[in-house]
Amino acid sequence: MRPVSLDLSLIGDCGRVALIDRDGSVAWCCMPRVDGQPLLDRLLSGRGRWSFGALELSGRSQRYLGRAPVVVTTHRSPLGSYESVDFFPWRGPGRAGRCLVRLLRPLEGLPRVRMSFRPAARWGEDLPGMSRTPTGLVFDADWSLYQLHASPDARLYTLLAGGALPLERPVAFVLGQLDAPEDLSAWAHEALKDTAAAWERWLDGLALPRRWGEACARSAVVLKLCTDEDTGGIVAAPTTSIPEAPESGRCWDYRYCWLRDGFFAARELSRLGAHGAVAGWRRWLSAVLARDGAALRPLYDLDGAPPPAERVAEGLPGYRGMGPVRVGNQAAEQVQHDVWGDALAALSLAGAGALDPALTATLEALGEAAWARWDQPDAGIWELRGSAHVHTASSLFCQIACDRLAGLLGDSPRAGLWRERAERLREAIPERAWSASLGAFSGQLGGETLDASALLLPLLGLVSWDDPRTCSTVATLEAGLRRGDDLMRYAAADDFGEPETAFNLCTFWLIEALARSGRSAEAERLFEGILSARSAGGLLSEDRAPETGELWGNLPQVYAHVGILACAWALG
Repeated sequence: MRPVSLDLSLIGDCGRVALIDRDGSVAWCCMPRVDGQPLLDRLLSGRGRWSFGALELSGRSQRYLGRAPVVVTTHRSPLGSYESVDFFPWRGPGRAGRCLVRLLRPLEGLPRVRMSFRPAARWGEDLPGMSRTPTGLVFDADWSLYQLHASPDARLYTLLAGGALPLERPVAFVLGQLDAPEDLSAWAHEALKDTAAAWERWLDGLALPRRWGEACARSAVVLKLCTDEDTGGIVAAPTTSIPEAPESGRCWDYRYCWLRDGFFAARELSRLGAHGAVAGWRRWLSAVLARDGAALRPLYDLDGAPPPAERVAEGLPGYRGMGPVRVGNQAAEQVQHDVWGDALAALSLAGAGALDPALTATLEALGEAAWARWDQPDAGIWELRGSAHVHTASSLFCQIACDRLAGLLGDSPRAGLWRERAERLREAIPERAWSASLGAFSGQLGGETLDASALLLPLLGLVSWDDPRTCSTVATLEAGLRRGDDLMRYAAADDFGEPETAFNLCTFWLIEALARSGRSAEAERLFEGILSARSAGGLLSEDRAPETGELWGNLPQVYAHVGILACAWALG
């Protein structure tokens, strides 16, 4: 079995997701939810697997079914051809529980199909025993019972024993925590039709940018699938520990809800008109605020609780053997001063819904925390583990906290106080961030550090695009941090040495900056280039290697798909 690359496609139901590789195998699937343990983990170990293959295979091709997250892989052989169709059913009234559906449909001839199915447990340390049921298998993985159901024509036990199935008619397989429907094949085909139609209806209801429609629709689907419809939480990515660069040790668990990532995602969802998802994020955020007040963590789990303490999963060797595989994220314990601005900005978005009056006192507490700490050291938005500084981006979000709080308070007498404070920071932060010797806004107040996050000052409206300091900052960052068509976060060594790959969101910040600075032709060229770097399934990861264009880091990353949408708007 060849190593998995990041040339993957995404399916899901806004609660669970799976990544499908070019072979039509499930490369990654966590259950019972996206931040749970991997049941199928070929991406990081190869022990948990579920694949189909044709005898005498001569070729494969793959596509999505329209714009829906339904992956169709065509398998060809001299004996015949068939397609495997992978999806999670759209959840709605009267629908069955969450499950992964795999349909096999013959196209021509009489293809013979083999299957490999072996789930994992305890982060790759165990392979659970499986017991037969009247319709398939049942097994226990980390104290949860799962069932694999198959159509009678699928000859499941023959397949499990290594035999081949002559595929004469469509057969269905369903993996999840549900009883088997009476006619599994008919149920699966009906679920497929309903799911494809539901996703098309959802996309038709969005205000998608007119240009780059395919890329924007795929990015909208990614944001939707990274949103948990039960809790409203938005995960930064549905994967863990895909390294930022080869053998770098920069392997992080992103399957949690960062306040910062959530704000940027909710902002694009609001612009698209996906108000249900935005309201869900507000619901999740309001519950966190009601419990923690101004003592916010940078990230939480899907339930709004602190994530598990960071640890290494020893049972998984990691992506291409490049561990460690981490579960949990130590950044939850960090001090990051952008959190209050992230929360207040998200609560201010269109479509977020009416504010709970009980939150008013809490909102003022957020503002007071931002006002008191806007010029104090923190770990920053890049989550440095070994140092603290007064980061310009963190200070910017403290100003945003004051500004959005004033708006949320409406005509309250207190609103004037927060408008005044916001204006004072609007003047102070650019003045203290400006470095005459750099010819740019520094990444630290009073510092001399080149940092792509300085572009947030104009991108989030603290300074104007025609401010000479903005133009100079763009030019200086290009000279110091641009590597070909990519923009690094920073170039100085951090806790893990000098960065080797470019953070894709930073490249999107540069593209938007060029577009808004009158360099639209160059911005469009860079945009087309990074779109071409997406996986065949339209997915973009956290990082890209400037020399090779290879994708690295967790995939799909919400930040990257936020960048696609933001740039499409800016260029359109």
